[in-house]
Amino acid sequence: MVLNNKKKTSLVDGILINSLLLVALIYLLTIHRFAFNQPYGDDYDAILAFLNRYVQVSPSEQIELFFSQHNEHRILLTHLAEILDLSLFGNINFIHLIWFGTLGWFMAIYALWFFSKKYGITLTEFAPAAILLLSFSHYEMMVWAMTSIQQYWQVTFGIMAIGFMVHRNFYRSMIFYLAAIFTSGGGMALVPLINLYYLVNRQWKDFFLCASITAVVLLIYFAVLPYQAPPTRQIIEILFHPHLFLAYFFGFIGGLGKIQNLGLASYLLTGLMLFLLLTKKVIEIKNRCPFYFWLCSYVLLTAVLAALNRSILGVETSGDSRYSEYSLLFAASTYLAYIFLAKDKDRTQIIWLGFAIAVVIFTYWYETSKPYLIDQRYWLENGLKTHPNWEEAQKIRARSIDLGIIKK
Repeated sequence: MVLNNKKKTSLVDGILINSLLLVALIYLLTIHRFAFNQPYGDDYDAILAFLNRYVQVSPSEQIELFFSQHNEHRILLTHLAEILDLSLFGNINFIHLIWFGTLGWFMAIYALWFFSKKYGITLTEFAPAAILLLSFSHYEMMVWAMTSIQQYWQVTFGIMAIGFMVHRNFYRSMIFYLAAIFTSGGGMALVPLINLYYLVNRQWKDFFLCASITAVVLLIYFAVLPYQAPPTRQIIEILFHPHLFLAYFFGFIGGLGKIQNLGLASYLLTGLMLFLLLTKKVIEIKNRCPFYFWLCSYVLLTAVLAALNRSILGVETSGDSRYSEYSLLFAASTYLAYIFLAKDKDRTQIIWLGFAIAVVIFTYWYETSKPYLIDQRYWLENGLKTHPNWEEAQKIRARSIDLGIIKK
């Protein structure tokens, strides 16, 4: 009997772990196939235009440029990666930057695994969550240099900040907290979350220290450094349309469930379902595995900020590919919380259910992403329009060639 149980356990481990390795290999081979050494979209502005200015100004101005805005974001890590690549290789190679962005997503998965191990989650139990996170729902970012660095690393730093916060390593949490804020605007979701954590848990010393650090950082971010605020009219307007806000909120959470033929309803319902799964056991999750509670809260706060800033563009945009990594993270965290809370006799059923769902989602997005990735590669190989202001983008590119930043 014991021998049979060991064989079953070994079989389960083999199937899930080997499936995870296969999915990871497919993901990496896809990056290798579709990464191309040409700028795409915001790469013209955030990388080439930035470097065109950077190489021509004084050291003091260069420091200010490091912290300069791109839209509503400060993308310090992206700028550092660009400068390092230029310094090491003499010109920018977008494939290098894409791989650095990819590393950020794998580090996010590792960070989730690192803190899940502290709850006794085994690699076999974690495998469905990792397979889910490797789904191609965020295909727009997978081979997009600037956006992949900005988004993937910000999520990594957010997970690390929350993990160390929950496990009472204040200073490490603060390091990753600051890194997230200056990697992408999405890091701002950590500002209320981390301060609230120390407040509700009555960790007064850490609360006052965190609040002081936050006040200084926000002063630097918004007042000391040059800052162009986004229009507030759209935020005020959306408050008068709560139905749009709620629809965007749930669509953002449910992005992994966006089915092309079903449209908006598919990811609204997915978001509502994921939200209900969390709230069903939210008290137990908060008390027994707070890491997952605060990680899901981080996604929910990000959804709130996105709804306030973006819902004026249309509820349909909540399901955009570039946001779906948050949906994947929310679903993975909820699954892991359910695994942790489950009785031993129920864990195997949850693992297999999670594995089946993860495989279906991975397969769906693998097939759905193909046309986009193939088209994007074709556009880049043939010099077709990949920026909304194509004429200005070509001027930026020509200047970069003149300055030796990219090869002709």
